[in-house]
Parts: sequence; C-alpha cells; structure tokens
Amino acid sequence: MKITKPVVDKLPIPVSMTPGKSAQKHYYDDAMKGFGVRVTSSGTKAFFVEKLIKNKLSRITLGRYPKLTVEMARKEAQKLLGQIATGIDPVAEKCAEKNVKSH
Repeated sequence: MKITKPVVDKLPIPVSMTPGKSAQKHYYDDAMKGFGVRVTSSGTKAFFVEKLIKNKLSRITLGRYPKLTVEMARKEAQKLLGQIATGIDPVAEKCAEKNVKSH
C-alpha cells in the first residue's frame, strides 16, 4: 500500500491480547522501501524509517501523525534513506551530536 493521508486516517487500531500491554502494528509503504507508519493500541500513529545499518536493523521514528504530515514524513524518510545509502548512520550521528552538546 502507498502511505497517504486517507490511508493513515483509516488504519485500524490494534487490540492488545495481553491486559496492560500495548499492541503495535507496522504498515510499510510500497512506493518507498523502508518507510512506514506504526499504529499503537492507544491510537497513536507515528512514521518511521527502517533499514539495515551495519548488519543491524534500525528503526528511526520520524514523528507523530498528524503533527507530522505524510508529505513531511516522506521527505524526511527520503533524506535519511539517502544518508544510509551513502554509508552515513543517522542514529550514530544523532548520538554524537548529543554528546557534543552535553560537553
């Protein structure tokens, strides 16, 4: 499925089978490999990028819907996937940035 505003609006909220535990369902975009939206049992919807980085599956949350629109999330996903394709690890860069700011 291609992730669009009408599609995200209609995504079903998953039901948790374990009392007190949240359920999650991930939906992946057919048009952009690695881009998706996560829906939780509380009704929260968040966009993410998922990709192998150094042989480890990394999932980077882009932001919550509707504050982050589908178009904004798609642009950010494209940027991050481009960085990953050129060998840049956005997760490691973000951690390094935090360390520099805290010193």
